[in-house]
Amino acid sequence: MPRELKIVTRRVPDRDDLRAAAADAGFAHSTVARIDGGVFDLIRDASDAPLLTVESTERIVVPGEIDRLAPAVGAVMLGPVFWTAAWSRAEGDTAERIAAHIAARCDGVVMRENGSLV
Repeated sequence: MPRELKIVTRRVPDRDDLRAAAADAGFAHSTVARIDGGVFDLIRDASDAPLLTVESTERIVVPGEIDRLAPAVGAVMLGPVFWTAAWSRAEGDTAERIAAHIAARCDGVVMRENGSLV
């Protein structure tokens, strides 16, 4: 069953960030495919197995909104941020590792379903 992750960053992750993050997490031969009319990017490993689905990014600018949505994130990131929903498609911590590399490349953090930070 897919697990949801939130990638909260200072800048919008682009497809190059997704590819590089997968490589940094140990999937150098991964691919990024735009699916569902461009709403999602799907990161797959070299055998075409899905690793992480990344949704379009939204900007959050309303003061206090990040504190309401994600208190753990609000404690470490102030001001306007970019909010990207992602879903784990892999076993273990693979998707979290990729998401953490995306966040690191874009100056941000990753939040798990339970509200804790990766």
